[in-house]
Amino acid sequence: MASDGKWYAPQAPPPVAPLPPPPTPPSYPGQPGASLGNPGLAAAPPTSGFAIASLVCSLLFFLGVTPILGIIFGFVARSRIRRAGGTKKGDGLAVNGIVLGFVELIVFVLLLAIAIPTFFGPRIQNNEPARASLENALTTAKVFYARFQNFNPSVQGNTALKTLAAVLHASEPQLNFLSTGGTLNPYTVVVSESAYASNYGERAGVLVSNAALFVAYSHAGKCWFILDIEVPPASGTIQGETSAGTFYASSSPVPAGGCTTAQAPTATGGWSNMFQ
Repeated sequence: MASDGKWYAPQAPPPVAPLPPPPTPPSYPGQPGASLGNPGLAAAPPTSGFAIASLVCSLLFFLGVTPILGIIFGFVARSRIRRAGGTKKGDGLAVNGIVLGFVELIVFVLLLAIAIPTFFGPRIQNNEPARASLENALTTAKVFYARFQNFNPSVQGNTALKTLAAVLHASEPQLNFLSTGGTLNPYTVVVSESAYASNYGERAGVLVSNAALFVAYSHAGKCWFILDIEVPPASGTIQGETSAGTFYASSSPVPAGGCTTAQAPTATGGWSNMFQ
């Protein structure tokens, strides 16, 4: 009841306006997580596949091949990550792959540099004395031929030096020369020149030999040969060759009697232009 003694109906309080909803975070095109239930929480960017491949390849040390792939994949990954603008990660993996790849590649090269002389050096060195003896014999024989135009020592009229082997021994006393038989010594060379006189006939009553064959033995278990033909035969072949030149060959295994001229190639294609 009011102060004036009258009764009035109670008035309702004025309505209260509802609170506005919280603002929604902005969503950008391509933003990770924008289409998920919680659009405001972005998912972590994916790791570059090339970065993972770089690290894996660098960790696998296989004949120096995988480290090279690791280095290549690492550089590709870093390039793509930079172009992705933060939507890909893995730069650290790529860097680790590149560094490991270079380290393993250097180690592989060092191991290769040690292994080649260790495994192949002795074989090369074992062959070298025999080949050097043959080269020395060839050089001395060519000097003789240049003077007399004949490998047959009879052309010089010295009855004491009846074979080319004797001529070579007189000029190269540090080496031994045989005209027949076999050799099991890298410093003993078997020389044959008279066998080819029939290819050229006579000149002034002296058999002409424009070809000579040299044979030597190596501790690597091979027989080495040099065939020198100064003038090609008028007909037929000399040990399978028909042209002038210096030819090289080798054979194995070595017979019990040593390396002989009989083991030299006699077929076309059995010789080459250098020692192999």
